Amino acid sequence: MRNAKCGRIFTTHDRERLRRILDARQSGSVIESADLRALRMDLERTKPVDPSNIRPNIVTMHTTFCLKDLGNGKKKNYSLVYPEESDGEDKLSVLSCIGAKIIGCSVGTVIRDGPRGDRYYLIEEILYQPQEAGVYHA
Repeated sequence: MRNAKCGRIFTTHDRERLRRILDARQSGSVIESADLRALRMDLERTKPVDPSNIRPNIVTMHTTFCLKDLGNGKKKNYSLVYPEESDGEDKLSVLSCIGAKIIGCSVGTVIRDGPRGDRYYLIEEILYQPQEAGVYHA
């Protein structure tokens, strides 16, 4: 298992749109969380991958994945979405604390979360990735 500090991989489309969203939030003088600052830094320092070349085990935007709570063993499926699309319990905004940590990570990565960083989640499985399905602009 790997920690979320592992090298993240972003598609060119995801990187471009996420940078625009984060830039717009900053211009609105919203104070960024540490998770969003980390996402912003990773977006800046990581070389993006063409969507047709992304590995199928990477969480990209609109990926549906199984997240396992390592504290209680419960599993739940989520789709990683843009903030305006997060209208359901199974839709996780990329700008949420955990969503900002998951984007670009691979299956097997352990994400640390919670108010005191005391919860751990495993990206257990990818159920659907747009790029694997031939959708390159989701």
